[in-house]
Amino acid sequence: MNKITIRDLAEHAGVSVGTVSRVLNDQDNVAAELRARVLLAVKETGYERLRARAARPRAAREEITFFVALREVDEDRPSLDYFWAGILHGAEQRARRSGARVSYRALHGLDHGTTVSEQLGGDIPERALLVGPAPASAVTELRALGVSLVLVDNAVEGQALPTVNSDNFGGSLAVMEHLIGLGHTRIAYVGGPLAEDLPDADAIHSVGLRTAAYHYALERRRIAADPALVTHCDLTPDGASAAVQALVDDGRAFTAVFCANDPAATGAVRGLRERGLRVPDDVSVAGFDDQFGDHVDPRLTTVRVNRAALGALAVDALADLGRSSEPPSSRVVSVELVVGRSTAAPGAGSTALSAASPSDHRIITKES
Repeated sequence: MNKITIRDLAEHAGVSVGTVSRVLNDQDNVAAELRARVLLAVKETGYERLRARAARPRAAREEITFFVALREVDEDRPSLDYFWAGILHGAEQRARRSGARVSYRALHGLDHGTTVSEQLGGDIPERALLVGPAPASAVTELRALGVSLVLVDNAVEGQALPTVNSDNFGGSLAVMEHLIGLGHTRIAYVGGPLAEDLPDADAIHSVGLRTAAYHYALERRRIAADPALVTHCDLTPDGASAAVQALVDDGRAFTAVFCANDPAATGAVRGLRERGLRVPDDVSVAGFDDQFGDHVDPRLTTVRVNRAALGALAVDALADLGRSSEPPSSRVVSVELVVGRSTAAPGAGSTALSAASPSDHRIITKES
């Protein structure tokens, strides 16, 4: 937001500069109607907030707010899970080098009519990282409030903002090539929630890229796609468990499941077991994000995301906003495919295809 002057206020209110000056200095010799017009102009232009910012000590101006956008309001569920915590750690490490401080704050239920202003009150930050699936309305609102903003693990069409994302498409393509290389041709997909205004589109930007990679991999390898094998849920273990069990109960034939994140993958493993199916003997399961490491049995095949790099690059992008006149950049962090024991070749009778792993993704084999 450009600097607002007293002259701008006078023009906005339709009064003289002297009248604006007297109102701002709380002098009595101003008609009530003129005073009201000036105060309204102050509110509409954000002049008072900008003046307060300029008066802040340097340390306050160097604070970075780390917003995590949460789709649901759930007080029983921790707002800063393992994935977001890794990004926050990377942001803190990078910010510390320049003497800046990172403060964390969750924004709840932004997809359900709750505004940012309602949650923040008058505590509007100067600079912020907006992390996670924030809707376009929240991004627009923060920008209107004058916040310098970088989007992390998200992108909003039509918003000229710097973004930092992991290679969601490339990582998902690596998972699909791994499964196809093992011989799977009937691969189910557990995606995230769909957008309310576009029922065929993913509500979460990163998951949309993972969905696109699933379809592209099948098309590239000339494997017939079966829409009945694509299901959507809230990407929680319970949601994915129910989704996979529904596929089994409906008689859908599949030998592998690719889930859009690791919590969903763990739920898929549980759901399959509850239907008497073994992983990976009967059905292979793969996820994305590598949130659980070796703490899941069997160890998940998944995509490792460099969460610390996401946070560090986001802080760099925020610093560049104040230094460069170049258009906002889109930064993509490379990922790694981690092959665990949750995936294996399908049983006898499946048509095997030759393995083809993308050369730009490092394959790590985990035996534990």
